[in-house]
Amino acid sequence: MKVHRLPENSRLGNFQLSQSQDNVPNLASKYHSALIHQRTAKAIQLAWDIGLIGYLLPGPKTIDEIASELSIPADLGMLLLQVLKYAGWIEQYVDDFAVSSMTRLFCQAENSETLPVTDYWSRFQRQTNSQLEIEATEALSEVYRFRESLRQWVWAATAKQASVVLYDVSYGLEESSLLELGGGASVFSAAFAYCSPDLRVTSIDTRQLLEIAQTTIQSIEVQERWSSLPDSYRHVDLPLNKYDDCLLVNSLKIEADPSAVILLGRCYDTLNPGGRLVIIEQFDEPEFDPLEIAIEGLTMRMEGCAGRVRSTLEVQQLLTGAGFGAAKWGPLDAGPTAIGLLVVAKP
Repeated sequence: MKVHRLPENSRLGNFQLSQSQDNVPNLASKYHSALIHQRTAKAIQLAWDIGLIGYLLPGPKTIDEIASELSIPADLGMLLLQVLKYAGWIEQYVDDFAVSSMTRLFCQAENSETLPVTDYWSRFQRQTNSQLEIEATEALSEVYRFRESLRQWVWAATAKQASVVLYDVSYGLEESSLLELGGGASVFSAAFAYCSPDLRVTSIDTRQLLEIAQTTIQSIEVQERWSSLPDSYRHVDLPLNKYDDCLLVNSLKIEADPSAVILLGRCYDTLNPGGRLVIIEQFDEPEFDPLEIAIEGLTMRMEGCAGRVRSTLEVQQLLTGAGFGAAKWGPLDAGPTAIGLLVVAKP
C-alpha cells in the first residue's frame, strides 16, 4: 500500500520562529550540530577500538567477514559501517566495504615511517563482546527515551510547524480529545493545545517524564486542558473508541516490528471511528540527511532499543497490520533536524 505525500503547500518549508523574537532556533541548530558531531566521533572511535579500520586497510571485506573477524553482531557492524560511509571514512562497493582515500591518507599521516600500519592498529584494545552485544530491553529503551525527552526543546519550531501543517490539510484538532502515548516532554502536544483552544490532551508516560512535560505545559499556560496519567503507555488499559486523535512522538521507532504493530493496534482501538493517528519521528527517506539517519540507528542499537528508523513504506506496512488504511506524510523542516509527520485515519 502506497504512502501518500501531504500537499506541497502544507510543508511550510520556510516556517520557523523569528530570530529577532526568539533565540531558541539558533541555539537548537548549534546544539543539534554538536550532538551529531559528538555521535559521529564516538562511532569513529568505536571503529578504531574494535579494529574495524585496521582490518579493512589491506583490502575490501564483506559484512560477514567483518563480523566473523571482529566477533561482533552483523547487524551492529552494518549500522556502524553506514555511519562511517556517510561520514566519509568507508566506501561501499556492492557487498564489499573498504576504507576511503581520506582514511588511508589519515592512517599514513598518523603512523611513523618505521611502524607498519597493521602494527599501529593492533595497538588499540578491542572492547569486550558484552559491550557490543547489548540485549534490547524495554528498560533500556526507557533510558533512551528519557535522554531524547531532555532534547525535545530543540523541536519547538518544528512542533509549531506541525500544528500549522495539520490545520493546513484540514486535519484540525479543534473541539477534540488527543491521547498522547509516550510523549516525553510533550513539546508537540503542547503546541497542538496552544494552537487549538478547544483541544484537550491526555498524556500517558512515566512519572519522571510527566514531570518534564508538566514544565512544558505550564510554560505556555495550557495546563487546564492537559491531564496526565503516570503509567506505561505500552501496557496501560485504554478505553475503546474514546479519543478523536492519538499522538506518537519518537515512540514507534524504538519498537521491534511485532511490538510496533501491537502499539499501533492499541492506538487503533482507543480511537473513535474516523479518528486520526499522528506519528512524528525520523523516517528513512531521501529528504533526510543519511548520516543523521545512520547515527540514530546506531545510537538506538547501542542503547538497547529493539527497533530502527523505518521508511514511510515500512511504517505503512505496520499500520496495515494494525487495521489502518493509507497514510499521508510530509517532512517537518522548521527545526535543526528534519523529521516527518505521518497521519492516518481509523476507518
